[in-house]
Amino acid sequence: MKRLTSLIMTLVAFIYGICEYTDIIDYSRSYKAHVVAVVDGDTITVSTRGAHIKIRLFGVDCPEKLQPYGRAATLLTQKLAYNKEVKITPIQTDRYGRTVAYVSLPGGNRLNYELVSNGLAWWSKQYAPEEMQLAIRELNARLKGRGLWQDEDPTPPWDFRKGVRH
Repeated sequence: MKRLTSLIMTLVAFIYGICEYTDIIDYSRSYKAHVVAVVDGDTITVSTRGAHIKIRLFGVDCPEKLQPYGRAATLLTQKLAYNKEVKITPIQTDRYGRTVAYVSLPGGNRLNYELVSNGLAWWSKQYAPEEMQLAIRELNARLKGRGLWQDEDPTPPWDFRKGVRH
């Protein structure tokens, strides 16, 4: 079943093409900010223009703090982003008032992509269904057994939050 899922993900990625999710990105809204806190793997706080803004990474869902690999996801986010100047590219605001965004690290890599590539986040198909860069990176991490994909059947954070355990 897992091989079939991987094959399907590969075919979908091929059909849509290997591209960035550019249809919804308004780069003119991007701004530089300083990362002042890491809440968890997929949530940071930045300081810009005298304001603190909570940022939720677009298109990814990291394991919760109490889940396997939750701490590893937080540590990678700290290592890559904490106390650094980043570029925030906002996509939307979520129901909690957080800015949902891409976070570009010094050097240009996106934190969103790094977490998925390292097997420390799921591609959030529900909220970013056409984000094929994330789909491909998740597939690659799965096939290489990186991070949480070392486990036979990792519990996605959306199931963990509902109390469902695999």
